[in-house]
Amino acid sequence: LPLDITAVSFIIPQNGRKYYINLSKYQYVSTLVSLNEYFTEFDRKTYTGNEVLDLLVDEKKKSCEAGKIRFECSMDLSDGSFMNLIDVCVIFGNILDNAIEACERYEGEKYIKMFADSYNDFLVIKSENSTKLESANTKFLPTQKKDYKNHGLGMGCIQDSLDKYGGTFNYEVKDHVFKMNIIIPIKR
Repeated sequence: LPLDITAVSFIIPQNGRKYYINLSKYQYVSTLVSLNEYFTEFDRKTYTGNEVLDLLVDEKKKSCEAGKIRFECSMDLSDGSFMNLIDVCVIFGNILDNAIEACERYEGEKYIKMFADSYNDFLVIKSENSTKLESANTKFLPTQKKDYKNHGLGMGCIQDSLDKYGGTFNYEVKDHVFKMNIIIPIKR
């Protein structure tokens, strides 16, 4: 027997809360059609093997191009399927947002390099970017934005996501170069 669906409900967990979304069947179909049209409007690039992360990276790459920031990316996340997609986007989104912001404030050569791959049962993520800072020796870098109360949370969010998987990160700033290394044990 065919089912007559009148509504579709979603529960989206995020930051320990559950958000409920309820769409009528017409809104749901309209949303699916809109998303399909949106995703087919542009040339999809493959950076990571994860379609959602590829979209995020592609959007950040466009920001880099607009800001005249050289962007290099070599990422294979095929062994990262054990991670929640929200956490993946939190980690990479914050890394790239912070890197773009740092480059925008720097007067010299602006660049971002991203690398991710598996090595000896670990997912290894490395990023490097130019920055106006010459050095830093604190666990979390303070935001450079004037509205500091609503910003400067990115590194903490990255750490929260990594904690779920036993992952860790470190960074260094030296000679106007910011380098971050992330290691996450692969769960098979």
